[in-house]
Amino acid sequence: ANDAPAQASATAGYSSGTQSDASLTWGQFGMLKMWSSLTMLGSRRIVSMAQVLFPQMKSTRFYYPENLCRGKGEGLGAIGLTIDDGIVRQDRSKSLLKEVLNLLKKHNATATFFVCSEYTSEDDMKSIVEANCELGNHLTKDGEFFQLGEEDFKRVFEQAEAKLSPFLQPNTKRWYRAPQGRLTKDMARVLERGGISHALGDCYADDWAIPDPEGLASVYLRQVQPGSVAIMHMPEKGFREHTLRSLELFLEGLESRRLQAHSLGEMERLCEPQNSEKNLENPSLRGSLASRT
Repeated sequence: ANDAPAQASATAGYSSGTQSDASLTWGQFGMLKMWSSLTMLGSRRIVSMAQVLFPQMKSTRFYYPENLCRGKGEGLGAIGLTIDDGIVRQDRSKSLLKEVLNLLKKHNATATFFVCSEYTSEDDMKSIVEANCELGNHLTKDGEFFQLGEEDFKRVFEQAEAKLSPFLQPNTKRWYRAPQGRLTKDMARVLERGGISHALGDCYADDWAIPDPEGLASVYLRQVQPGSVAIMHMPEKGFREHTLRSLELFLEGLESRRLQAHSLGEMERLCEPQNSEKNLENPSLRGSLASRT
């Protein structure tokens, strides 16, 4: 993802009856078709190849074992839902956090919000936690950090973590997502020493860049399966606004398939109950990263 707004907004409103008025550029159309083609190959096959090519991702959470994932209701499957680049990089009046949280509540869903510390406020984080969702570290802003060495990355990570820390749930894993998914070996070493878990996903389609909610939702719903982790992006008024409608359509599609969206913390408990004890946060992990190295 980057800071360039989508060329056209595909959301005319926030009701379930909203239809896309998107007019895609050839580049956007090509990107959507690319993700549609990759979906036919199987996202989990692609994940397996990525972990071979990039050994620093060997411990990255891409999805959960399908046979272990059960939703909270009878006959329901469970998937992880994550929302990146929150909460609002523009004026606070442009925030759509309330609309996103209302959508999640309507569909009995929760999510992990991977927030950028420069784009979020204490009120935002309080609202997210009160909605039974959770926070993850996406560094300070939406940008390129893969060029940072170990010490510089550690400094930026701690800067973001300091803002999130008062709102992190106790006795749960702490989550990080590398901006643009580019986890480096230096990053991985810092995370390992700090007991921080890295998460990507197996359900993704560059939703931030393609203002076609119906097309995007179709690709996401073809990718998703029990245990999946979906990566979506935070909408704002006038910036990536179409992703609100994409999220709405995705949640509606999940319901029709009897799949329920959960935060990563909930997925840890629902899909791997046998690991619940070892997933509890060790008190020794609660200090700053400086005290751990």
